Amino acid sequence: MSWERCQQPSRHKLQRSPSPVSLCLASGALLGLLACAAALYAQRLQIEGLRGELAELGLLVRANGRPRNLQREPSEELGGCVAGQCQGRYADSAAAQLRGEDASSRRRRQSDKEGRGRTRRRSILHLVPVSTETYEAVDSTVILWRASSLQGSAFEQSPAATAIKEDGFYYIYSQVLFHDWTFLMGQVVMKVGGGESRGNESTRLLTCFKSMPENPEQAYNTCFSAGVYFLEKGSVLQLSVPRFNAGIQLVDHSTFMGLIQL
Repeated sequence: MSWERCQQPSRHKLQRSPSPVSLCLASGALLGLLACAAALYAQRLQIEGLRGELAELGLLVRANGRPRNLQREPSEELGGCVAGQCQGRYADSAAAQLRGEDASSRRRRQSDKEGRGRTRRRSILHLVPVSTETYEAVDSTVILWRASSLQGSAFEQSPAATAIKEDGFYYIYSQVLFHDWTFLMGQVVMKVGGGESRGNESTRLLTCFKSMPENPEQAYNTCFSAGVYFLEKGSVLQLSVPRFNAGIQLVDHSTFMGLIQL
């Protein structure tokens, strides 16, 4: 019995003392708990203070209506404008903002109005056929026109030609409906004169040719041409068909000529 007691180690010898690392961890956890508790307590104090302020504000509202520092009319931010009547330091600027009538916008609108007033109406001329004149000596047929639409003062129209009264760029268009079984038909727009140095010099502006069916009953074809040209004051334009006694359909919607000042 004494020998067994000697072989078993004593309980006091088996118990170990805590290490420094364990002590550090324990102290850190304790400090964290204390910090959390302090933060919660401070937050609680702040909430209690806000509740007290709200309670005082409620008493003031019930006693005097709205607090003095909150009694501001809804229109005060717009310069004191109520029902169209403006008061206060910024009344004029607030009214201008509400109506969109600030100085810059007024000047811009005024400039736009003046610009529109100065805009010149474009001259326009649209011609439809009346009859034809044919010349065997020069193998040519000339179409005589009347003005269907006329605007502006840039043109002077005669039955066989159009005179230009203003320098500028013009869009020129022409179309002829042929009823002719000659193998080839076409139309030419010529410009004569223009400027002091040109005299009676002629210039070909537009040319269009089309082949025609041999069967007289089917010998119909249109020839359209158009372009933009600079025309000098004094220029004269004429459309002709380089064929004697050409077969031309004198229909407004099929044979026509026109100019638009750009």
